Formats: sequence, structure tokens, C-alpha cells
Amino acid sequence: MYTQFKFDRAEIAAAAQAMRDTLAVSLPGTDAGQFAAATMAERLVRAPARYLEYGPYWWSVKQALAELGTDFGPERDRVEGYGEDLPPYEALVAGERFKDFYRLHFLAGTSKFILDADGQEPFILFDSDMEARRLGRAGAAVAAGLAAVAQADEPENESAPGDQA
Repeated sequence: MYTQFKFDRAEIAAAAQAMRDTLAVSLPGTDAGQFAAATMAERLVRAPARYLEYGPYWWSVKQALAELGTDFGPERDRVEGYGEDLPPYEALVAGERFKDFYRLHFLAGTSKFILDADGQEPFILFDSDMEARRLGRAGAAVAAGLAAVAQADEPENESAPGDQA
């Protein structure tokens, strides 16, 4: 069961409300969900590889963006406990929270996340829709084909060359 990097639902709701309040002062009459969706979508159109910054929240972010008017492709998945049960705007806020954490703690382009407490089950984020966008027109077929390729497990306990057994 995945337990790491989960945000408290009440914390996300409070952060969403604080952002709504700030937006009401700076841009009165602006819908917070639409504003957040447009801002995030613009970033993703310019740099599609940034979808990785949303980590396990990506699938709920992608669904929320689609519900708010910007669809980044038909591939859908979900990671239980990572925003899938939040209203669209709150899912975007959760995604932004993880993005901020990602930028502080992960190297750019990281797609492998350890979400279980014992580190035994890595979650690998791969969205063929976004990879096709990242690679451009020529890479679309490649990205779609890669989504179906199973990744072999890494060998365990291999000795480095020259090590004594």
C-alpha cells in the first residue's frame, strides 16, 4: 500500500481556500479552478516533461485539467490516495504542492518514486500522451509503443567488478 508523499485532505482544502482568497483580492471575479488550470496547462504545453513534477498526483491533475477544459490526451490511470477523490481545483492544488516538493528533493526528470514505507515497490510515472508531446510528432509512435513495454526489474545484489565474493 502506498503511504508516502500523501497530503492531508484538510490541508489541501485550506490551501485551496487561501489561494481562492488571494485570487479574489488580486483578480476579483476570477474562478480559481479555471485560473489554476489555465496556468498549469500553459506550463505543460511549453514544457510537457514537467508532468513528471506532479509525481503520483499526475493522474488526478490530468483528470482535473480535462474536467476544467484542457485535455492532455486519453491515457488515464489513478494512484489511490493521491488526489483522485478531490474536487478538480483541490486536485490541482495537491499537484502543485507535490511539484514544489519535487523541485526541492528530486532531480529534474525523475519518474521513479518510492511510495511505500519499506521501499519495496517503486511507482514509475509514464504517460504516453505527455511523452509524445515531449518528443514531438516523430516521437509519438515511439512513446505509444513504449507504454506497452514491460520494464525488467533491476538485478539485486550484484557485485561490482573486482569485488571478492
